[in-house]
Amino acid sequence: MKNIYLLSIIFSFLFSTNYAQTTLLDQDFESESTGTIGTSSASPPYQLDLSFDSDCNGTTSGWKVSTSDAYSASCSSCSDKRAIIQYYSSLCSQDYWLYTANFIPSQSAVSVGFNYGYDDYDSDDYFNVYLLNVTTSSTTTLLSLSSDAENATYSNSSVSVTAGNSYRLIFRYRGTYDNGATVDNILVTEESTDPALSVGSDITGLD
Repeated sequence: MKNIYLLSIIFSFLFSTNYAQTTLLDQDFESESTGTIGTSSASPPYQLDLSFDSDCNGTTSGWKVSTSDAYSASCSSCSDKRAIIQYYSSLCSQDYWLYTANFIPSQSAVSVGFNYGYDDYDSDDYFNVYLLNVTTSSTTTLLSLSSDAENATYSNSSVSVTAGNSYRLIFRYRGTYDNGATVDNILVTEESTDPALSVGSDITGLD
């Protein structure tokens, strides 16, 4: 019996089971062209102009892919290409929504992470991030900012979802001649259902 107990300890040490992460969404904007992000949902990432303000000149004042941060919205973990939005004109009241590609989880929780910078200039600007359930047309707020948050990281390893439903992330910026926001390295993962077997170190001195 003692030998059986000892063997069980050895095997539990040598062979441990954990679960790998399955990537559902990985958007670092490196494959995107610099310049204004398009408006077609068939070619994500895409944006919607919900400002309905003729002084904003359409999506020209909206989200763009850039190699530098938005004005005063620094993001130290952002690299190369990233999405930015910043002030356009003193008459333009911006309200632009940046949508990612769809992803479909197979589990009841996902991990969501991204790097960002946001400069809050005055009382009329804010930066929100939503999880959109495309299947049910419902949203969950992941981040809601009305104060400065530069060189920041969002990370949540237990965002509740419904397996089999389709989702997108939405990054919304609202402001009137305010500074802006920067986003990069958007990553959504879930635990794989297939266990990954890891082998531990050798144990010596058991003679």
